[in-house]
Amino acid sequence: MATPRDGGRPLDTRGTGQVLAYDRKDGLTSWYLRVRAYGSRHRVNLGTELDGWTQARARIELQNVLAKIQAGLWEPPAPQATALDDPTFHQFASSWLARRRPSYKQRTYEHYRYLLTHHLLPAFAAVRLSQLDYAAIDRYVEAKQLEGEEIREATRRGLTLTNASGRRKRPLANSTINATVELLIAILDEAVRRKLLVVNPAREKGLRLKEQRPRGNVLEIDELEDLLAGAAEIDQKVTPKVLERGATARALRDRGVPWKEIGRRLGVAEATAIYYTQQHSRQRTSARRTIIACLVGAGLRNTELCRIDIRDVDFAHGTINVADAKTEAGVRKVDLSPMLRDELLAWRASLDAPAPESPFFPTRAGSRRDKDNINARVIRPAVRRANERRALRDLPPLPARVTAHTLRRTYISMMFAAGAEIPYVMAQVGHGDSKVTLEIYAQVLKRRDREQIGRAFDHLLVGGGRREPRTPARAARRPMSRSKTAARRGRNPG
Repeated sequence: MATPRDGGRPLDTRGTGQVLAYDRKDGLTSWYLRVRAYGSRHRVNLGTELDGWTQARARIELQNVLAKIQAGLWEPPAPQATALDDPTFHQFASSWLARRRPSYKQRTYEHYRYLLTHHLLPAFAAVRLSQLDYAAIDRYVEAKQLEGEEIREATRRGLTLTNASGRRKRPLANSTINATVELLIAILDEAVRRKLLVVNPAREKGLRLKEQRPRGNVLEIDELEDLLAGAAEIDQKVTPKVLERGATARALRDRGVPWKEIGRRLGVAEATAIYYTQQHSRQRTSARRTIIACLVGAGLRNTELCRIDIRDVDFAHGTINVADAKTEAGVRKVDLSPMLRDELLAWRASLDAPAPESPFFPTRAGSRRDKDNINARVIRPAVRRANERRALRDLPPLPARVTAHTLRRTYISMMFAAGAEIPYVMAQVGHGDSKVTLEIYAQVLKRRDREQIGRAFDHLLVGGGRREPRTPARAARRPMSRSKTAARRGRNPG
């Protein structure tokens, strides 16, 4: 609808525009719109990849702007004077990350970029550095906590909250919120060094939340055996219950029992009874069992196992070469035990002529696994099957949280129980700091002491602490004391 504007002239609602982009010096691409509306040309700045902008999203925004112009609702952006000595957080943080990208590993860069785009930039993008103070950062931390509480409350009520991409929202752990604050500290430290800030407000006390880190679990030997057996059962595709019913059905059929009667005895349909007789145990190399055996038998991290290639497993010398690791100490050669060497040899033989640079543990499609695949497709199903096996024997389930790190800690525990020295274990697992290694070593010693004390206590309670009752024969054999002997002889015992 045309309305008078600029001195009573009618509003020209005809608008045209285009999407433009340019490459910045920091390596990012910046998108903007060039729009002609109301008789003038205007520039609408959008943002970079860090803000989630793409060519497709910019085109959609252009269509929205043109629609608003046609409806007479669009307002040209007010001119903004750029203050080079007081940039916005978005400008400074984007430049900071781009300058440091060459010195970061790809995983570190992607992690920092994720924290920026999903958490810090939505909160502080338009805020100038001079406006960032303790109160603003404290409000950010509080908002993250409230958001997490809303998600948890919705979950308790049976509701599912989703984000912009349609995925289920998950509450942030305190450690993740603290990680965003730590990144903010690093960025603002640079601003202090460049004299853009006097002090770093993110370094003030009281911004970091208390983290309750769950204590790492260690599996007992019987729990580990059930985990390996459960993983193998999943890959066999036929459950032990079906195999048992199949054997029963075949035995009844051999005796001439009709299919309908077999189904009645098994409590299934006739067609199901026929299906049972066709099910046999298939001896096949289990991918899940081999992966879990490698995690617990070599102490590898989840991501380290995913990056192992065919050429990294040296069967001639009995080692696994870990060439890409989380830390410098993680680059190492891990010795293979005889059992693990046999497991890996059998798995290697099951692969169809793989290339040396191909993944040692490929997916069914032949691609490389990632940590999410290991967790969701290998460990969790194996834990569920292991708990089913233990429930049948009235045994308690596995610990509540079994991860690849649980298997790594179990490896360290078993190495110490086998008598390995601390420096050797640290070298095998790639620990540069002995803190975690010594923590697990202390647990092994406590368990060893507990067993020894338990045996000693039982000995005192049942055996050594119980005196044998005196009998007349035993009393007669007991030697007489000096005082009684002296009294009989009529002498002073002194």
